[in-house]
Amino acid sequence: MVETTHLNGETRLDMHTSHGPRLKVTERFTKQKTPQGFTDLVDMITVDDPDHFTQPFTVNRHFAYRGDLEAETGAAGVTEYSCEENNRNVPDAAGVVTTEVKAASR
Repeated sequence: MVETTHLNGETRLDMHTSHGPRLKVTERFTKQKTPQGFTDLVDMITVDDPDHFTQPFTVNRHFAYRGDLEAETGAAGVTEYSCEENNRNVPDAAGVVTTEVKAASR
């Protein structure tokens, strides 16, 4: 389980929705078999923002689980995702993603 609080004013829940200062996002990750026999990584996201919504709500996102990927750096492997305001893991001109910190281009 991952619980996130203290999000700044630049964070959006979607393309348009802002949030209040008491926003709490809780994520629970599980693996689930699909009817076709594949494995999904299920991210159950609960949004609790009493300043904007009358009650918490939950959405589920399903991602194809790839247990065969090795933890190697770059576009061929798995890299950390860091929010866009940190401008990390941005693809270079060739489309290759690295873990080097990139300068902000604002």
